[in-house]
Amino acid sequence: MNKYNNNAYETKTYRALVVLFCFMVFSIIFGAEFLGQYFSKDAVNKLVCIDICIVFIIIAYIIKTKERIYWITSFSYKEAKNMEPEKRRIISKTFWDVFGRNMIVLILYMIAGLVIGTPFILDIIVFVVGVLFAAIRIMVVQSKI
Repeated sequence: MNKYNNNAYETKTYRALVVLFCFMVFSIIFGAEFLGQYFSKDAVNKLVCIDICIVFIIIAYIIKTKERIYWITSFSYKEAKNMEPEKRRIISKTFWDVFGRNMIVLILYMIAGLVIGTPFILDIIVFVVGVLFAAIRIMVVQSKI
């Protein structure tokens, strides 16, 4: 039996995650179509990457504030529910600190790319490497907790 109060942890829900991903897809499709009328293809692609980063920041913030670490593939809902509350807080805060900061850096890069006109292939490489770097850093930190 777990010594922590399982009833204090929230009921399992993915509603907010699904809504955010639907919003992201909707804003990418319709936002890109709308923005494409006014901006170049490269600018629209950078704005789409910024949109994705913003959604990831919101997800990281929800994980931090609600301690929904079961949204991270490393943990099941049962593991999160049975985990010591302090450990859950540390993991969720670490996720926010690492992933949130990396997404902010990527947004700043995309804004700079809009100003200086970086090639889109470079933007994609930086975006993918940035997301992978954040994910690897989180795995390393979580393995130490």
